[in-house]
Amino acid sequence: MNTKNRVFKKLAEETKVELSVQKIELSAFKNLFNTTGKLERQNNKIEKEKDILSEYKNLQKKIDNIKSTSKENSDLISKLEKYYNDYVSKGKDVGLDLEKESVAKNALIAINKAKENKKFAQGLNDII
Repeated sequence: MNTKNRVFKKLAEETKVELSVQKIELSAFKNLFNTTGKLERQNNKIEKEKDILSEYKNLQKKIDNIKSTSKENSDLISKLEKYYNDYVSKGKDVGLDLEKESVAKNALIAINKAKENKKFAQGLNDII
C-alpha cells in the first residue's frame, strides 16, 4: 500500500508541474496578444494622424495657389476695368449704350468675381 501512495503522490506532483507550465504559457500568450493589440491600435491612430497631415499639406498648397492666383489677378482686374471704361466711353461718344452688351456685362461679372476672390484670399491670411 505504501507503494501505491507513493505512485499517486508522484502523479499529483507531475500534474502540478504540468499545470504550472501551461499557466506560464497562457500568461505569455496573453501578454503577447494584449500588447500586440495595443500597438496595432496605436499604429492605426498614427496612420489616421498622418492622413490628416497629408490633407493639411494638400490644403496648404491649394491656399497658396489661391493667394498666388489672386495676386496675379490684381493686374488683370485693373486692366479689365480700364478696358471696360474705355469701351463704354467710346460707345457713349458715338451714342451707343455698350454697358448693355454681353461682352461688357461679362467683363463686369468677371471683375466682380475676381474682387470677391481677392477678398477671400486676403481672408485666408487671417485663418492660417
